[in-house]
Amino acid sequence: MLRKLFYLVLFSSAPCFAETQLLTPNPVLYNNAVALEINLHLTTPLTGDLYLATQLPSDPQLLFITPTMGLQSSPTPYLAKQTFTGDSTLLSIASDGMPIGVYPVYQIITQVGASPFDSSAWLTALNMLQFSVGLPPHISGDYNSDGLADGDCNGNGIADDAVGCEQKFLSANALSNTLTAGKNLYQKNCQGCHGQDFKPAQFVEIIKNSLNIVPNKKTILGRLTETEFDQIASYMANLQSKMCR
Repeated sequence: MLRKLFYLVLFSSAPCFAETQLLTPNPVLYNNAVALEINLHLTTPLTGDLYLATQLPSDPQLLFITPTMGLQSSPTPYLAKQTFTGDSTLLSIASDGMPIGVYPVYQIITQVGASPFDSSAWLTALNMLQFSVGLPPHISGDYNSDGLADGDCNGNGIADDAVGCEQKFLSANALSNTLTAGKNLYQKNCQGCHGQDFKPAQFVEIIKNSLNIVPNKKTILGRLTETEFDQIASYMANLQSKMCR
């Protein structure tokens, strides 16, 4: 069913769709207190049926999200016969209890009563977000635990844009504070032995695993928190990305 949806996108004629954006403040979720939030932005008011669909980590089947009936296998509007305009929050749910994995979310607005698989009835283009829930940084791409993959410029949850480009999306202060903290921690705990030559250790897991290879490190790294590990990794990755340019 999902393949059918994408074939419609690829091979149907290209009508002039209304401009829409599907947005989220946190496509990468670690903390159960942080909600999985989906917001919609429209530049032009539209009246129709809005569909939200997803896939579970353990099931490739396309499932339609509904506000009262949970997930449905048959096409069911999330919001039917409504007028959408401006900015609105479509969904905000607690991530507590969600199985670890990747959750893609697809959104479309169609003419009232039309099938989401009938591309001729689409009023908007197909929008997509991808959420990472409880995944380590080497999968989510979020090495500084700010809720955004480090290579995700447009905030859609996919680290596919450019190395270090989250600087364009995050506030300058948030990124600067993380990098400054990581630099201070590295200089205090790591630089004495490693200097600035830290090629593979930009990955948090490799830093932690080095405890098993060099037991003497336990007196230093054993006292660092998860956040501090992430800050060091972010600082190191940021310097490496600058070296590569």
